Amino acid sequence: MFEATIDVSYFLKIVESLKDIIREVYLKFSKKGMTIQSMDPAHVAFITLFMEGAGFEVFKCHKATKIGVDLEYFGNILRLSKSPLDKLTLIASESQNASTQQTQSGPSSISVILQDDKSKRSTEFKMKLINFEESEFRTPKLNSDSLLCMRSADFAHICRDLGNISDTVHLGFIK
Repeated sequence: MFEATIDVSYFLKIVESLKDIIREVYLKFSKKGMTIQSMDPAHVAFITLFMEGAGFEVFKCHKATKIGVDLEYFGNILRLSKSPLDKLTLIASESQNASTQQTQSGPSSISVILQDDKSKRSTEFKMKLINFEESEFRTPKLNSDSLLCMRSADFAHICRDLGNISDTVHLGFIK
C-alpha cells in the first residue's frame, strides 16, 4: 500500500514538535505525499502538515491509506536510532493486512524500520496503529498576505518554550 523513507532526525523533529500539542494523529498517504492531520483535545488548534512525496528518499503509494498513530509511542521508537544519519522507513503492505485484522480505514499495524547505511545495521518494529474517533477535517482555502518560513528545529524550540510559559498561547499578526 505504501513505503516511505526519510531521515530519522528530520521526522523525529516533526513528531517532537507535535506531540506536546496533540497525542494522536492520522497519517494519510496518497500518490502526492503524506499529510499529518489532527486537532488538539480542547479543539483549539488544528494541525495540518503536508509533505510532498518528492521530499522523501523513497516514496511509493499504491493505494490511499489513513493510519492512526500515537505520537508519544512513535517518538519513543524513533529515539532508539543510534545516529542522526539513520533512515526511517514506514511500510504497510497488502500482505500485512491479510495476516492481521484489517479495519475499514487501513492496516492494523505497520513496519517501522530504522537503518544505518554505514554499519549496515537495521532494526524493524511492528507498530500497532490506533483507531480514534475524529471528524474528517477540510483545510479551508485561505488567502494570506505573508508567508513565514523557519527551520523545523527552531519551530520545535519555540513550541517547547511556549509550553513552559503557559497552557494557552495566542498567535497574532501585527500590521
